Formats: sequence, structure tokens, C-alpha cells
Amino acid sequence: MALIREADQAELYRQHYRSAHPVFGDGSLMGAAQRHAHRGSVSFECAAGLTAWIGVLEALRARHETSKGAV
Repeated sequence: MALIREADQAELYRQHYRSAHPVFGDGSLMGAAQRHAHRGSVSFECAAGLTAWIGVLEALRARHETSKGAV
């Protein structure tokens, strides 16, 4: 969820200043993730990569369900 919040902050910054956020990147999840030293596999061909993607998708789903409930 932290990466999603960082990507959201970066996107707001990018829209306002028309440039990438100095810490969180360009507003994409990958931009927010690239600042971290530990980078795991993002491949769909290994269990670790699939587990990472599942975690991202679950966090995005939780965010979507939370925002729907807030409307």
C-alpha cells in the first residue's frame, strides 16, 4: 500500500509541476518502486515474481474497494 500511496503522491506532483516527483518518480508504481534498494523478480515465470504481482493486485483491489466505500 505504501508504494501505491507514493505513486499517487508522485502523480499529483507530476500533474501540478509537470515533472517527476524528486523522490517517488513519475507517478507509476514502477517509478515509486525503483527507489528501493531491494528489488525482487517481476517475472511471471517464477513463484517469487508471481507472489509480488499478486501482492500488488491485492493492494490495488483493496484501494479500489476502500474508495468505492468512501463515495
